Formats: sequence, C-alpha cells, structure tokens
Amino acid sequence: MATRPTKRIKLGSHHQAKLDPEYLLIHKVECGQSINHNHHPETSYFLDPPRLFAKDNKASPLRGTISITDVEEHLEDNEHISIIIYRTYDCEEYHESIEENFERLRLSDYGVRTVSAMRPYLFVLSKDMTAAMCVSEDMTLLSHDLKEALTKLEILEPRINYNTLMLNDWALNAPYLQLYHFRDLTRQTIRRLASIEERNHVDVLLRYIDEGFGDDYAEADDLFARGLVSQKHHSKLFGPDETVITMKEGQPVAFISKGLPKTGGSGPTLYCENWNFDGVFERKESIVDAIWPSTSSAILPIVDLEYFPLKYDTAGTKQRLLARGQVLWNCRKRSYMSYRAPRGKGDIQMVRLQIVDAHCE
Repeated sequence: MATRPTKRIKLGSHHQAKLDPEYLLIHKVECGQSINHNHHPETSYFLDPPRLFAKDNKASPLRGTISITDVEEHLEDNEHISIIIYRTYDCEEYHESIEENFERLRLSDYGVRTVSAMRPYLFVLSKDMTAAMCVSEDMTLLSHDLKEALTKLEILEPRINYNTLMLNDWALNAPYLQLYHFRDLTRQTIRRLASIEERNHVDVLLRYIDEGFGDDYAEADDLFARGLVSQKHHSKLFGPDETVITMKEGQPVAFISKGLPKTGGSGPTLYCENWNFDGVFERKESIVDAIWPSTSSAILPIVDLEYFPLKYDTAGTKQRLLARGQVLWNCRKRSYMSYRAPRGKGDIQMVRLQIVDAHCE
C-alpha cells in the first residue's frame, strides 16, 4: 500500500498571534553559468545583499549570508507579508567589477599553476568586498487588503490612478512611476480609509518607498523644481494625463500622455492622444519616443528636450497653442476667410479660402 505524502505544517498557524503587515525584500542572484561560473546555481535567493568575501576566488558564486531555499514556502510561513520586492543581481557582472581586487597565489607547484581548470582558484580576495549593485528591481503586491485599499483610494481621490498597476496583475518595476506620481496624494488620502487594516497595508507600501526610493524621488523633485532634468530621472518627468509638447516645422504640437511611460532603451516611450485638423477634427493615438539627446551633459534644462511637459515651458507656448486652437475650433462652422500674401518681387496675389466642416453644416 502506497504511503501518503506528509502534509507540510505551516509555521504561521491560526494559534499564532496575528502579525502586523510587512514587506519582504529578497536579493535574487542570477548567473549565466559561463566559464568559471558553470558550477554556480542559475538563480539563488538571499535576505541580505550579496557580495564576495575574503578568501573567495574567481570561481566563487556571488551570494549573501542568509539564503532562502523556497520563496513560496517562506511566504506560506509568513502570511503577514503584504508586499514582496525582488532586487536582482548579475553574478558575472559583479565578478568583472571587482576583477582588480583578486590577488594571485604564489605556488611552487608548476603543474598546478598550468592546469587551466585550476586557474580561477589561484586568484583570491584578501578582504570582503562591498555589496553588489542590483541590475533591476520589481515589486508585487500580495495582500488583498492592500489591493482593496488602493482601489478605494482611487474612488476617494479621482486624481489617483493605479489602473495600470491593476492591469499588470499588481506588479510593477522600479523606479515605480505610479508611486512616484501618486505618493503624496496617497499619503494625504489614506486617513480617509475606514479600515485600520487597509491603512496599515498602505503604510507598509509608503514606508518601503520612503526607505528604498525616498532620496531618489527627492533628487528628481529638486531637479524638476529648478527646471532641470537628468537622464536618470527622465522617465519621472512625464505623468499620466500630462500635456506634452514638441516643435514640428517651427510650430508647437501638443499631446496628452495616457497612463505612464514605458521605461528603457534610450528614453521613455509615451502613449499619447492628440487632435489633428485637416478640414475635420480627428483624435489620433500616437506613440512618442522621448529619446535623451546626444550630449555629454549629465543635466539639461527641461526645455532643451525634444518632448517635455507643457507646465515647464517658459516661452509662452501655452498661449500660442490656445490662440491657434481657438482659430481652428471656429473652423467647425462654415467660414469665409481671406489671406493676403506678403509683398514680394512679383505681383500681389489674393488667396481666398473657404473652410467647411462637413460635420457642422
């Protein structure tokens, strides 16, 4: 008779006092298992930042000191965890960054020194290295109470928009643009939530943002307040429903950004809407690649970008757009317009235009 598998006993049972919600930060090390790394695990997880240590060699894996064998099992044992954050590290990239710190061992055995498989073990570290820098970070919201709270905050404060977060299965990537743009409104509105439990979960989210990205966000805010931007903070410049402008053939063109930009590459990608007029008004969807200029300057005036939010304009572009828009809007109705060409070398020409909107007759 086959034996039944033993059911695993969860540590966080109902007999245990209910714990306050917390976030879990996991350091995830990935390795491409190339030469000198072929015996490393492809993926490993730790609760502390990974590094290499004294007496490690070129074949040593990037690692922390507190490992997690099974993340799902860890979450089952800790049901109070509201948010899980993964910081991802590249083992091979880290080895390259500390290459100069390895010291060659002096061995008298020539045979050992000439065996290629032994070479990575002949270079060791004399001291602990600094912790690795993560190459990416992402977050997933686990708690039902937290998801419910963010949904209610949108109702309480219509300017808050976490819709893209909901559509992405409650996962988001650093620098967490949704949280950057709505953190202050969220902080102001949280007190209006009736449920203390839901408020506590939102507090956990805001606390992690303050601890992990508070300095980064403050740096961006300071630059923008002075009309400046760096490539690092370029994507934070564009909020949802932001009026974005550019110049085409010497004329300003405006777009409305829908949602938040997609980050990566040479600059953020904006998903926009704008109005075209060619006898008839037409709303168009546009994809705008806001490419960072080819320049050696680390920081630029915002108005020097090809695309930038209208609120940072200092050249009266808003007034130009409003005046031009009013003229075009009047063209919805049958109108008779005359245009006198400027005096040139030839004869003066009179051009008469009749603009008719078929939808407004």
